[in-house]
Amino acid sequence: MSLFRFGPFAVHTERFSLTREDAPVEFPVVPLEILILLLQKRGDLLTRDELARAVWPDCDPADLTHRINMAINRIRTTLGDDPAHPTYIRTVIGKGYRFVAPVEVKESGSPAPEVASYAVPQPADRRRLGRWLALAGCALLLFVAAVAWRRSQVSTQAGGQDRMTQITFNESENRVTAAAISPDGERIAYSDADGVRLKGLHQPDSQPVKTPPVRVIERLGWFSDQQHIAMSGVNATTNVPETWLLSTTGGEPTLLRVAARYATPAPFGTRVAFTDATSSSVWCMDGLGYSPHLVLQGTEHDVFPVIAWSPNGRTLLVQRSAGRAESVYEASRSTTPVKRSYLAVDTETGEVTATVDDVRMDDAVVTPAGVLVFTVLEPRSVDIWNVPINTTTGALLAAPLKVQTLDRDLESITISAAGQMAAVDKRITAGIMVGDFDAAKASLTGVEPFSASTRASYPHAWSPDSSSLYFESRVGYNDRLFRQRVGAHDPIALTSAPNFQAIPMLTPDHRFLLFIGTENRAQPRELYRLPLSGGAAERVDTKGPMGEMRCPLFAGMCILRRAEDEQRVAFYQIDPVQGISRVVYSYPWVSEPLGAWGVSPDGTKLALGTPDAAHAQISVIDLSSGAKQTIPADVSNPIGNVAWTANGTGWFLSTRTALGSDLYYLKPSGHATLLRQVTGGSWVVPAPDGRKVAFGDQRIDSNVWILKQ
Repeated sequence: MSLFRFGPFAVHTERFSLTREDAPVEFPVVPLEILILLLQKRGDLLTRDELARAVWPDCDPADLTHRINMAINRIRTTLGDDPAHPTYIRTVIGKGYRFVAPVEVKESGSPAPEVASYAVPQPADRRRLGRWLALAGCALLLFVAAVAWRRSQVSTQAGGQDRMTQITFNESENRVTAAAISPDGERIAYSDADGVRLKGLHQPDSQPVKTPPVRVIERLGWFSDQQHIAMSGVNATTNVPETWLLSTTGGEPTLLRVAARYATPAPFGTRVAFTDATSSSVWCMDGLGYSPHLVLQGTEHDVFPVIAWSPNGRTLLVQRSAGRAESVYEASRSTTPVKRSYLAVDTETGEVTATVDDVRMDDAVVTPAGVLVFTVLEPRSVDIWNVPINTTTGALLAAPLKVQTLDRDLESITISAAGQMAAVDKRITAGIMVGDFDAAKASLTGVEPFSASTRASYPHAWSPDSSSLYFESRVGYNDRLFRQRVGAHDPIALTSAPNFQAIPMLTPDHRFLLFIGTENRAQPRELYRLPLSGGAAERVDTKGPMGEMRCPLFAGMCILRRAEDEQRVAFYQIDPVQGISRVVYSYPWVSEPLGAWGVSPDGTKLALGTPDAAHAQISVIDLSSGAKQTIPADVSNPIGNVAWTANGTGWFLSTRTALGSDLYYLKPSGHATLLRQVTGGSWVVPAPDGRKVAFGDQRIDSNVWILKQ
C-alpha cells in the first residue's frame, strides 16, 4: 500500500483516507477513489473513459458526465484547488484530468518512491465501507448536534460559515442556477446546463428530470405532493420567460404559462403564484395552468422581485420595489431613489392586508411556525433577517431582527415543511476582457483576458494612446483605481485616498481623472479629481448628490446625470476644477437602470437608451439645438448600457438577459449585430484608436448549500 504526500495533504491507500497536516479530512468514497487514480497517474493524463471504467463500470453513459463532474468538483473543493489556476488537478478539455503537483510517494515498510498497484474497491467492499462511514457519520452528527444544542443555550446569534453544508459541487462552466428543497427535507431539486436534477441530501448521486429546452432556469418550487415541481425559465428560442410543470416520477414536462416568472407553489394544494414577464404584476393559477387571475398590479415603475407564501396557503408576502438597481454592483453606486416596501396580499380577494415601508428583501421564505426569513445582499456578504408574522394577514408582529451575516451571495432560498432551508451560494469574480473591434465587419475578434488577476475588476477608460486601461479593482473590502498597459501584468495604483474609489473617467483634455469616492461605504458618494501630472485627489463640488458621469473621448466637457426629487433627470456640464455648471438637457423623472446613456466623442450629443424591451431604441440629443433623433434597435432585451463608438457613427449596446448581458454594435440604420454574450452585467469601453475595446465578464461559481438553523 502507498502513502502519497502533496502540499499539506496525504492520501493513505491502506487506510483509504485523506489527511491535511496529519489531521483527518472527511471525504466521500468515490472522490477518494478518483483522487488515488489521479495520484497513481500523476503527470499523465487520466482520461474520462479510464475514470468511468474504473469507478462506474456499469453506469448509464448518459449519467457519467454529471457523476464525473460532481466528483472532480468535490475533490477540488476539498483541496481548495481553483480550476482556472490549478495547483493540483488540471483539466485537459475534452479528454480528462492530470495531477500536476509534486508528489512524494512512500510504500509501506519501504522508503522507495515507487507506486504500488491500487485496486478500486468492489461493490461489496464499498457497501461495507459505506455502512462503516454511515455509522461513524451518525455518531459524528449526534456529537455535533449535542454541541450545537449546548451552544444554542448560550447564544441565539447565528454563527458563521460552519453553519452551512455544501450539497452540489458543479464547476463554473456548469453552475447551478436554481434549487429547491423538497417538503419532506430529503431531496434537492436543482438546475444547471444539463437541466433539472434530483439529489438526496445523503446520497452522492443525482438523477435527471425530464426538462424542456430552456436557455436558463430561474426558479424551482416543489408541490406538496412531492411528485411535481414548478420550473420557471427562459425559452431557448424566443427568450421569453415560461413556467412548466415537471414530474419527479419520469413523466413528460407540461407548459403551464408563457410570459410567467418566479413560479412559487403554495405550501399545500396545487395553487401557484407567479409574476408576469416584467415582474410588474403578481398572479395565481392552479397546478395545471388553469384559472389564472391577477392578484396585485404595480404602478408604472413597480417591480415585484420576491414572492413567498404564508403557511395558510392564501396570503402572499411580496417585495415591492420602485427604481430598483439591476445588481448589487449598481446598487452600491446608485444615487437614484429606490423605494422598497413589504406587502401582504390576499390571493382570493386581492386585498392588501399589510404594508410596511423601507423593508428590503432580496429573497424570502416563511417557516411553518410563521417566521419570515429574508435576505439582504450586500456587495460582499448577505444579511439574514427574521420577523414573526400573522399567518392570516401577513402583518409583521415585531421589528425585523438581523440574526446572521455570511460572506456569501445567497439566492433561490427555499424551506421544507420541517424548517430546513436550502439556498444557492453564488461566488462572482468579475474580470476584464480586451478585443479588436472592426466596424466595417461589425465583428469583435481576438478577445483575451486583460489580466491574470483573480480580483474583481471593472473597466472604465483608456489612455489617450489606447495602450493602457483605467479600471477599478477590489482590494480587501474596498475598490481602488489602477492603470495597466495591455499585455502587462503590473497594475499601477493611482491613489490611496479615499478608501472607496470607483468609475474612473478621463477628461477630454487628459489632465484629470474624475472618479466617485467616499471614505466610508455608508456615506454618500462624492466626485473627486486626480491630476495626472501628480498630486493628491481632491473633491469636486457637485452642489448636490452625486449621480452618473460620462466623459467624451476627444472634446467638450464631462457630463453628470442625476435624478432630482423624482421630478426630473438632469444632465449637467462639469468642470474638474470649478465643479458643476449649467444643465444641458433634462426630462421628467422615470425609474431606469444605470448606464443607459452615453456622450458622443466630440461632446456635442447624448445617446439615451430605453429599458423597454418591447420598444428598444436610443434617442440621440443634440446638446446645442435640443433636436432629438430616435433610432430603433432590433434587440430582444432591455438596453442596460450605451457607449458611442470612437468615430461617433455608431453605438455599443449592452442588453440584460437571464444569463448576463448581450453586447451589440448598433448602426444608425437601427440594425444591431451581436458581438458577444457575457456573464453578468457588462458594458463596452471603446479606445480612442477606434479598434480596441474593453468589457467586463464574470466567472460565477454557484452550488446548493443547506443552511443550518
